[in-house]
Amino acid sequence: MYFALGAPGQNARLIWQASAIEQANAQLLAGEVAVEVPSVGAYLLSEDGLTASAVEPSMEDLWRDVRARRQGLLTACDWTQFPDVPEATRAAWVAYRQALRDITETYATPAAVVWPQAPAGGE
Repeated sequence: MYFALGAPGQNARLIWQASAIEQANAQLLAGEVAVEVPSVGAYLLSEDGLTASAVEPSMEDLWRDVRARRQGLLTACDWTQFPDVPEATRAAWVAYRQALRDITETYATPAAVVWPQAPAGGE
């Protein structure tokens, strides 16, 4: 089950997967409400805190998701820049990493982003 956590009448600040028992404890610990939702996404909690309605994410939210994915991809290949990595391998990864960094300058919208392919032999 997925739950949206947040203050009634506000956008949910967190979506998480939990059991009904964990959901009940989360309400008590956080002093907020937790409403079951069908999937991960953006939700607006009702004023009474009993329901949640799906909302379209803002452009800012979409770009934040792109940046978060990019950061994860960059972090996953940090090892490729260590001095003991062969120069040819390192050079291929330098180009890939630069393409990742350029994404926010290259594409006008998050929906237009085409993710670069990582070099072979190192994912």
